[in-house]
Amino acid sequence: MRTSRRLISGLVGIAALAAGITTSAGAAGAAADDAATTKAAITASCVKSNEYVTDPWGSTYRLTYCDNVYGASVFHPWVHNQRVGIMYSTRSWFACKSSRAGSWRYYTWADEVIGTSKQNGWGMMPGSQMRSSNPHLIVPTCEEG
Repeated sequence: MRTSRRLISGLVGIAALAAGITTSAGAAGAAADDAATTKAAITASCVKSNEYVTDPWGSTYRLTYCDNVYGASVFHPWVHNQRVGIMYSTRSWFACKSSRAGSWRYYTWADEVIGTSKQNGWGMMPGSQMRSSNPHLIVPTCEEG
């Protein structure tokens, strides 16, 4: 649920009046501080959604949203260093994770497809490209077969 800035500002103003604070600058400053703190807490972690996606191979996943860097590379899951896409969004969904050579990788669908492989932009984003704290604790493990 997304709360509007106007509602937050109004609630902070009511709370300020109840506390005996009558300056609008104080209420506005408190609203800005609260909003910044809330945004930082939300973007610092991954969030499981109630959305699902089915990849081209028929596997269905519950999506988890996490922060990643702009322009992150997405690589083929099984072909070493074959880039299949680029992620421009910085809050992206991830289907699952796997470990390769001791590093976590996150399965997703890139914003831009590179090349003509059957992957069509589906692949693994390296954990080094993630900005959320500890995404490996929230994103489920891929079932590899």
